[in-house]
Amino acid sequence: MGRSINFVQNRRKKFTKSQANDFKVLKIVAVLFGALIVILGIVFAVYFYLSSQVKNIKNEQKALEREILSQESTEQDVVVSTAKLKILLELFDLRYDKQAAIAYFSEIFGDKVLIKDINYDAGNKILSLRLQSESVFVLEEVFEKLANPEVEERFGLVNKSELNRNSEGAYGMAITLNLEKEEKTASAPKEVPVK
Repeated sequence: MGRSINFVQNRRKKFTKSQANDFKVLKIVAVLFGALIVILGIVFAVYFYLSSQVKNIKNEQKALEREILSQESTEQDVVVSTAKLKILLELFDLRYDKQAAIAYFSEIFGDKVLIKDINYDAGNKILSLRLQSESVFVLEEVFEKLANPEVEERFGLVNKSELNRNSEGAYGMAITLNLEKEEKTASAPKEVPVK
């Protein structure tokens, strides 16, 4: 009789080999699936963490906006007060320049010269004084004092005009000067008592 062929044993070997291959593939798929689950878990954790952070930051932003809005009136008061103080400072500076110039000229002219009229153009910083004296010789001294280099250094060119004599015999003249020159060139104005 012939040789007997055992198909079951060959089939069993093929099946076992196929089963081993399937097990390897199943292992690889399980590892990949596990890795995918871990990655998805990490992605969701990071997403929820970042969402929480964004929500916290938005809440902080809203709280800060409410705080800023609550302090808006205080800021507005500070801005208005600062603007008022700046304007007052400018007015005081203008007034001080005018008073310092009047006091300076009152001192150098002496008590024989009366400063009769004072006009001040704050925009152009031009001061006009009308002087009066009983003697023409006193006004001649005023001319000499106005030609003094110290006066020219402080005020620039002092314009003298309108020399006249009134019906009572008093002599008068007008002088005009620019206070801007004093601001630019004077290092420290002399302290002159203001009346």
